[in-house]
Amino acid sequence: MEKKINIVWFKKDLRLIDHLPLFFATEESLPCLLLFCFEPKIKASPSWNIRHWQFMFQSLQIMNNELAKWNHKIYIFYENATSVFQKLSTIYEIKTIFSHQETGIAETYETDKYLASFFKNQGIEWREFQTNGIIRSLKNRDNWEVLWKQVMQKPIYGINFSKLKTIKLSKQNKIAFNQNFDLLHEIKLLPKQFQQAGTKTGYLYLNSFLKKRVKLYMQHVSIAQKSRSSCSRISPYLTYGNLSMRMVYQQKEIFKNDVPFKRNINAFASRLYWHCHFIQKFEMQEKMQFQNLNAAFNKVRTEINHNFLNAWKNGKTGYPLVDASMRCVKNTGYINFRSRAMLVSFLCHHLWQPWQAGADFLAQQFLDFEPGIHYPQFQMQASTTGINTIRVYNPEKQALTKDSDAIFIKKWLPELTKLPDQYALLPYKMTSLEEGFYNFKLGKDYPKPIVPLSSAKKGNLKLLWEIKRSTFAKKNNKEILARHVSKNRKRT
Repeated sequence: MEKKINIVWFKKDLRLIDHLPLFFATEESLPCLLLFCFEPKIKASPSWNIRHWQFMFQSLQIMNNELAKWNHKIYIFYENATSVFQKLSTIYEIKTIFSHQETGIAETYETDKYLASFFKNQGIEWREFQTNGIIRSLKNRDNWEVLWKQVMQKPIYGINFSKLKTIKLSKQNKIAFNQNFDLLHEIKLLPKQFQQAGTKTGYLYLNSFLKKRVKLYMQHVSIAQKSRSSCSRISPYLTYGNLSMRMVYQQKEIFKNDVPFKRNINAFASRLYWHCHFIQKFEMQEKMQFQNLNAAFNKVRTEINHNFLNAWKNGKTGYPLVDASMRCVKNTGYINFRSRAMLVSFLCHHLWQPWQAGADFLAQQFLDFEPGIHYPQFQMQASTTGINTIRVYNPEKQALTKDSDAIFIKKWLPELTKLPDQYALLPYKMTSLEEGFYNFKLGKDYPKPIVPLSSAKKGNLKLLWEIKRSTFAKKNNKEILARHVSKNRKRT
């Protein structure tokens, strides 16, 4: 066995500033091995998409380019973390593992549980550090908001890389690991239609938003096309840890008194809090990845109509704003919150499909897929939490109010570009005479509506409201509120 070492295990915290595991590892006398694992078990999970790994790989390359100035390197393994640590423990005497806590999907949770036991049996200390104010093993939310804000106000940790001592894996030791991963050539390039990775790029997005784009934030936040430039667009940088929430929060504090758009800045600040609120909810009840938060809804929407599901996935439902939103997110990795909520609402309320049938598919499309936000929000929009109101987004009304000039729809549905705006928004409103005039045939050039909008207004909503008002649902709601809402908010 070779020398005694520490290890810094990078997860979704891909930055070199405000990184507590790296900071405290630097303070130790032992040399460190810096590592990251692209895990085949994650690739096999239903929420995985190559775009997620491309963003992470680009982040790691940027970090390694910076670390090279101090002759340091993050070693990238294309192997499950359990296997990597088992092999490393036979090569080195590992004293301490430094990492951030992760609120992730079931596969990462199982890995963490296994390794916690493995490290303990091996006599290895595992120091996990809090991520973005999320508190592990929390029983209720009393005082959580105060604790979260305290974390946001703590100093940003800089790293003295000249002080950091790292080790290099020998060629012989490298061979012990899987360095020839079959997707290596694919993850090296993040296509240009996606936001590009890195802390510097994340800061550019954040600062351009706080300095200028925030001016139209509230006016355009729900408008399909304009939101793409008026929203902050920092979500992928938070998801993969290019930016910590504390970095964003404190940068916002610097700008908030120097710009005239205080209402918009405050609205943005509230979303930073809610970002972490939903992750904390998922941290405390990870079953939400698979199960209804409120079990009273378990017996509705139990069957999948694959024709409906495939039409929804491929942007061919016959409702232009729904279809444009789906095609946009599949091609760019981003749509605004209103469009995300509408896609889920249409799937669950109009097509009457179980939310589980679409949750992982949309997770694959979102470049900023954050499990702690994705699954709780999916259930919230699917009306299975019991504690939130049942909200149905009418895609016709949304098209008329959020894309009235059909710019977004025509951009993503080229088959509708030759139509006047009013018919691009609602092509099924055209008469046969008008179809002939514009050389357009509904059902051939563009699908007919897959279901009537009234479908969500008939028995579907009535049933959901009946369940929501049932004794069983109300009993469950009390338990949910006790766990996820602070005493002050309960009183409010």
